[in-house]
Amino acid sequence: MLLRHTRRVLPEETILIHAAPAVWVSHSSIGPNIWAHAVIATVGSIEKAKIARGCGANEVILYRSENFVERVASFTHGRGVDVVYDSVGADTFNGSLECLGYFGTLVNFGQSSGPVPPFAISRLRLVPTLSYGRLCFTTCRERSARDAMAEETFKMVLRVC
Repeated sequence: MLLRHTRRVLPEETILIHAAPAVWVSHSSIGPNIWAHAVIATVGSIEKAKIARGCGANEVILYRSENFVERVASFTHGRGVDVVYDSVGADTFNGSLECLGYFGTLVNFGQSSGPVPPFAISRLRLVPTLSYGRLCFTTCRERSARDAMAEETFKMVLRVC
């Protein structure tokens, strides 16, 4: 749902995934092959970095000891990413905004570090043409829609495996 419906990722795009092993192991493994041109993953430990690399992430950042904003800028040569998928919330929100490229999209679908604190909407004038999505897992209420998404996902996975 996140990669194909909340914000459809295009094959030429670069995406940033926070908390990659916890949330995205299966998506990271097919990301560079089908979903996106490049997948940048943030992780909290060396063990999780190994998992993310093994799943095909193009760049892995230990966000507790490295500045993920600087690393993303370096990896993208200052262009930024097309999409940030953020399940962390409070600890990564501001940095995620800084990582976006032109017409970038920030999709927030969790708050493992706490909710994003209120902020002045005028702050977004500093972000180059931002789209923002907040996914609630009640978004897909129709069983037929859930079944169609599951079928699409399994077809993509079978193409890779």
